Amino acid sequence: MVFWLCLAVVVTQGVFGLLSIRHYGALPRVPTVPRRAGLPRVSIVIPARNEAAHLGRLLASLLNLDYASYEVIVVDDGSSDATALLASEFDAILVRSTKLPPGWTGKNYACYRGAQVATGEWLLFTDADTEHGVLSLASCIGYVLDRRLDGLSLLVGQDTHSFWERLLLPFAYQQFFVGIPGNQVNNSRKETLLANGQYFLIRRDAYDRVGGHEAVRSSIAEDIRLAHLFKRHRLRYGVARGEHLVFARLYHKLADVWTSFTRSSFQFMTLDSGRGLVVLVSAALAALTPTLIALGLRPGNDGILLISAYSYAFLVLGVMAWDRIFRIPAWYSLLQPVSAIFFWLVALNSAVRGLLGVGITWKGRTYGRRWAATETAVDPTPQRDQSPMKDDSSK
Repeated sequence: MVFWLCLAVVVTQGVFGLLSIRHYGALPRVPTVPRRAGLPRVSIVIPARNEAAHLGRLLASLLNLDYASYEVIVVDDGSSDATALLASEFDAILVRSTKLPPGWTGKNYACYRGAQVATGEWLLFTDADTEHGVLSLASCIGYVLDRRLDGLSLLVGQDTHSFWERLLLPFAYQQFFVGIPGNQVNNSRKETLLANGQYFLIRRDAYDRVGGHEAVRSSIAEDIRLAHLFKRHRLRYGVARGEHLVFARLYHKLADVWTSFTRSSFQFMTLDSGRGLVVLVSAALAALTPTLIALGLRPGNDGILLISAYSYAFLVLGVMAWDRIFRIPAWYSLLQPVSAIFFWLVALNSAVRGLLGVGITWKGRTYGRRWAATETAVDPTPQRDQSPMKDDSSK
């Protein structure tokens, strides 16, 4: 009986591993194209709370964009570091958001404030820890215009340097995409939702039509909520891969990985408990590999030892494909049982927090499933502190 249970675990591991890479590969890829004439003006909105360590790299990359007409708006979300100073040094439009109204998350309110002063036909909401390639904006705008989309969420590449980033990120992506069928995401008739708040490009009139960030003010997963609103309003919304266009550096320490994974898993568990359960089961099965090996090493368990070898092989081979996507040396995949145990603990922690309504702490603020928005008057429209970063549309 134990042998057949172990065999079932291994077969399920293999199926989940194949599903994840197929789901991700089913998503379209934004081609890199040169800038062309007549592209619309874009307002790039950056919500920033204590992002001095990352903001300089982002703003420098935005200065180098090959795009005719755009502006960069940095919304300082009550930072206590040099975030505002950096924005001024790079000649970005600076909006200060010091007081968070009841019922809002910090990021949503910052995006809302930035959108208030934006003058572009398109709004690009991007995180402070990203870095944009020279042709990224021209390529994405060309992509949405050619396909007549009202919004595009881009899956960006991950810039990994530390041991823990390289060990854990590929496995995390693998587990996440077990529950996200990529071929359904861009089908307006399907309810499957996927979005990435690191890069969210939205036509201004579509943003206003769905209510913008004010409509999702209390959500800690505003990107998914906005995607839901797009589908509900029958607007054309797409998700595409752009690992070659935009990069993100999210983590520097193991504690950063734990906190961010907990937040992401918490969002997933609370928004879609069904798919969240699939991810939790997949991670739990992967974490069983060391147990199978231990069982197989006991005398008389040669069959289970063989099964455990297959389990380990499936785990390693399944993550190798993701290591290639992340440009990570393949030998990291040999340590994937460690990743599996870590990720399962994170997923379990998030599931418990979601069920109990405990919530999570993110950048000094606590958010929870039971925390509801309250109607409140927001600040008057903020004034521009700087001039637009770039406008050479006459070229």
